[in-house]
Amino acid sequence: MSTALPTSPAPTTAAGRGSYWITTFGCQMNKADSERMAGILESMGYREAQAELEADLV
Repeated sequence: MSTALPTSPAPTTAAGRGSYWITTFGCQMNKADSERMAGILESMGYREAQAELEADLV
């Protein structure tokens, strides 16, 4: 008999959640990964910071 594990609720979009900064090194694939991560963070309510020191999430 298997036991169902509880699942965590889907993330909600919270306006004004915070800001992020992504620094990308290397090849074009790293840039693509950074752009994908930025899209995920923005869908979670984060916004891109104007500078690294201003970001809540680096």
